[in-house]
Amino acid sequence: MKKTLFLAVAAAFLSAPAMAQDTAFDGLYLGLQGGYGQVSPDGGDKDSGFSGGAYGGYGVTFGKLYVAGEASVDLSAVDPSVGGVDIEKEWGYGASARVGVLVGKKAVAYGIGGWERGEFKAGGVSFSDDGWKSGAGFETLLPNGLTARTEFTYTSWGGSGSAPEAGEYRTTFGVGARF
Repeated sequence: MKKTLFLAVAAAFLSAPAMAQDTAFDGLYLGLQGGYGQVSPDGGDKDSGFSGGAYGGYGVTFGKLYVAGEASVDLSAVDPSVGGVDIEKEWGYGASARVGVLVGKKAVAYGIGGWERGEFKAGGVSFSDDGWKSGAGFETLLPNGLTARTEFTYTSWGGSGSAPEAGEYRTTFGVGARF
């Protein structure tokens, strides 16, 4: 079963260049984003504030279908508390897929799904937690190979070890460059 799945995925990636269309959304991209985030821990007090970072990925179009893989690094000024102890989300990183449809020739609407790891500190103790990210976004082309995008995402933090389960909502606006 694993061998069949591996062969199917390999065949899809090897045949992708033959099926792909060359559009302005194809290829490598890098960007910066910033916005508003809110973390709501189970059994605690939520907090909101700045959330932002950098992202980069590679996208390909197949007709009107858009598919991309993306990595990101994020900073946050959101510090909720549980039982009177502040939980500082210092930074995070992750990988996600973006799958969507082209809207005309200059825009794409997409869904987001992926994994994130957050680096936290509470009561002088540092710890990591894994979360699952989902959301939606819209990106449009600007002149000179630049893009503008907006995303709304939700990350469900798993509460590893002594960390509480939590939900993180982010609304970000980004500017990127396509190469």
